[in-house]
Amino acid sequence: MKFTYTAKRILKETFRNPFVMAVVIGIPLIVVFIAAGFFQSSRTTAFKIGVFQVDEGIVQAMTANHANVKVYQDNSDVNGKITADHLDAFLVKNGREIKIVYENSDPNATKETRTLIKSSISEYFSTSMDANIQNARQYQEQAMETGETQYANGAVSPNVMATMNVTYNEGYVYGSDKSNAFEAVSPSLMAMLVAVMGTLSAVWLMTREKQSGMLERCLVFSADRGALGGGYLAGYGVTLILQGVVVTAAVLILCGLTAVGNVGLILLTGALLALSAAALGTAVALWSPSVYGAVGLAAIVGGVQVFFSGIIPVSGMPGALQAIAKIAPSYYASEALRGIMNKGWGPAAAGPDLAALIVFTLVFALLAIVRLKRPQN
Repeated sequence: MKFTYTAKRILKETFRNPFVMAVVIGIPLIVVFIAAGFFQSSRTTAFKIGVFQVDEGIVQAMTANHANVKVYQDNSDVNGKITADHLDAFLVKNGREIKIVYENSDPNATKETRTLIKSSISEYFSTSMDANIQNARQYQEQAMETGETQYANGAVSPNVMATMNVTYNEGYVYGSDKSNAFEAVSPSLMAMLVAVMGTLSAVWLMTREKQSGMLERCLVFSADRGALGGGYLAGYGVTLILQGVVVTAAVLILCGLTAVGNVGLILLTGALLALSAAALGTAVALWSPSVYGAVGLAAIVGGVQVFFSGIIPVSGMPGALQAIAKIAPSYYASEALRGIMNKGWGPAAAGPDLAALIVFTLVFALLAIVRLKRPQN
């Protein structure tokens, strides 16, 4: 009875307060659109490129440009090779046509890979052309000496013309040529917003409940503090799930993005992250001795969620920080969202990350309920 009453009261008070709704819904929307223009990530690790029947000179040029090149003996199931071997691109040369298939889960990386490949090919062809032109001049000199007219008229070696008529045929494992940088960072941005805004909103809502004296009155008249804590968590959880759905809709629809995977699974991931944020924020507010303590602790927790949400690639961090990242719910949500949105993950592939979010929610909820059962100052 206390559970139902508390949950209904929290929801009613939340949805009736325009300021609360502005904080919970309006601010994340504003941040989504502002952040869309700021994320142009660069990559420091070498690109992995597979090749089949590609000139050795092109391979050497790409290697000189700091690419890891792997030579394959066949070009069957190119998409499977890219996925299994974690390649950024795969090249197949057939006469004057060069087919390039990009992995494209990160459009920024695709852009850099395309630049590297084409500049390497241009360097190779430029070198070959210079050599062929030199040979042509030698042929002309020989023709002038021998009186032959074939080269004396200025004919150019056929190899020179071959280098001037190369065509490119490009394909993509994920997305298309219209994929942009925001698509690459959008899963991490979504996870960061849901986690940070959810946590801060829950801290603010629970602190507001404590400051108004309502929490103290509820504790006085409640015999079952576990049910009371469950009611708070349910009320804040539903509110923040709505926030997560709004953020998801903004990223997917308002920003014109597409998802390779199931949209329902994306919403489920956002909902689980929102629940963990509600539980974390509630626990932070309850364990904080004062409003200032809650603000300070919320800032620390929010900062951790930002740094390990994938906005800054965790794989490029030192080993110690990569280990610390495993304690942030936003890390697991970002991994799941990136796989679902960019690579088409299903429930089986995303399952471990979603299970981690459920564990975080249970742990944070337990911490909140334990605090409610202890004597309050």
